[in-house]
Amino acid sequence: MSDTTISLTGKVVIQFGGTGLLGRALVKSLASAGAILVVASRNRAALQSLADTERAAGRQVFIEETDIGSEASLASLRDRVLAKHGRVDGIVFNAVSRPMRTMNDDLKIWRESMETNATGFFATCRVFGDAMAKQGGGSIVNIASIYGMVGSNLALYEGTTMTTAPDYFFHKGGMINLTRYLASHYGAQKVRVNVVSPGGIYNPRPLRPRNSSTDTTRSRCSAANCRRRGCASASACNPAANCCWRALRCSARYHKVARASCRIRQAWRPAELLLRAKCKLIGG
Repeated sequence: MSDTTISLTGKVVIQFGGTGLLGRALVKSLASAGAILVVASRNRAALQSLADTERAAGRQVFIEETDIGSEASLASLRDRVLAKHGRVDGIVFNAVSRPMRTMNDDLKIWRESMETNATGFFATCRVFGDAMAKQGGGSIVNIASIYGMVGSNLALYEGTTMTTAPDYFFHKGGMINLTRYLASHYGAQKVRVNVVSPGGIYNPRPLRPRNSSTDTTRSRCSAANCRRRGCASASACNPAANCCWRALRCSARYHKVARASCRIRQAWRPAELLLRAKCKLIGG
C-alpha cells in the first residue's frame, strides 16, 4: 500500500524518540508527508545528520532537546514550539528507555524504567494534550507494542542475543489502556488519542556463538531429515537465514520457532505501520 496520498502539509508535529530503527523511519515518513516536524530527544547529536539529510531534501525537520522525565523540560519544549511555530497539531510518542535486562535486575532499575516509560509518558501526554485542547484540537499517536497485548514467547529468541525484560511488557500494556483513558478525557476537547501496537519489525541480530559439544539443535534436523521434509539442506534450517520457507517444513521444534519468528517479521512492514500512524494523525 502506498502512503503518497496522505498529506500532513503545514501540520506541526512533535515526535518523541527518533534515534532507533522505527524512530528514524517515522522521521522520514512524517517529513515526507509534509509535516513541520520537531523531533524531541535527549541526544541532539544522534539525530542531527538525519535532520540535515531531510532538510537537504526540502523537508522541515527540527531537533529540540528535552527530558521527558522532567515536566519542566516538557513545558519548556511546548513553549519553544509554540513561540516558533504558533501551534501544535499532533504528537507521536515513540520514546522508550530500556534499562532493564532480566527478571533478576535490582528494583532501582525497574524504578528508573518507570520514570521515563510511565511517568514521562503520562507527563508528555498531559502537557501537550492540554496545549492542544486549549487551541481547539489536535492528535496524539502513541507507539506501543504487541508485547503490551500478549505475553512473551521466549522460544522465539533461542539462538540469538535478544532478550525480553518485564518492564517493557508493563509499560506497553499500561500505554494501551492509558490511551483509552486519555481518549475519553480529551475527546470532548477535540483532541484525538490513538495507539498503534506493532508486532516484530525485522532487524537482524547476531546469533550467539555455538557450542558444538552441548548444542544439539542443528543435529536434530539432519541433512537426510531435511531432504525428506522438503528442505534443500540442513544449513537451510536456520531462522536467521532470511526465513527459509522450505526449511519450515521440517518438524523439529527449532523450525517451529523459526516459523513463528518469520510470521512476526512478515506481519509488520515499517511502511504499513507508518501509514497507520499518519492516518491517525489526520483523523483516519
